[in-house]
Amino acid sequence: LLAQRRFPEALAKTEEAMRYRSDQAEAVVLRGRALAGLGRHSDASEAFARADRMDRAAIDRGDGREDWAVALARSGRFDEAAAQFRRLVASATLAASRARFKAALGLCLLQLGPDKIEDAIAAARDALLDDRNLLLARWALVLGLDRSRPARGSSGWTELEGARVDLPEAG
Repeated sequence: LLAQRRFPEALAKTEEAMRYRSDQAEAVVLRGRALAGLGRHSDASEAFARADRMDRAAIDRGDGREDWAVALARSGRFDEAAAQFRRLVASATLAASRARFKAALGLCLLQLGPDKIEDAIAAARDALLDDRNLLLARWALVLGLDRSRPARGSSGWTELEGARVDLPEAG
């Protein structure tokens, strides 16, 4: 049902399953996915956190942790989302996945304010080392560099993987 994007039905089925086996972390992960599909990201985040407390392995099977990180970010809990993306980076075995997680980490860090801009830039640069064509990483890097301009005292020109990129002036 989730693959068919039939989220209301999927939520009803997971809640029915949980009535019989409330100790099944896998069902709680599926509930989180259904809630996220319905746009209820805060509720989804809580479901994923519950599944993680029940059985950490359940959240790490499939894309559970990534779904949790995205739900946290979409509910505005960027510090918690960043923590989950860091775990994903550490456990990723494929360079493309690792790059995607690093780019998402960079975007979350940008939301945490000026103190995290340098960390966000570093995450985006690291993502480009894993996958130099990842548009999300390029966007995160340009955004981070643009936000850091006042602190760096730089002009609107920034280096991005050897190419000059003209950043528009804010305002």
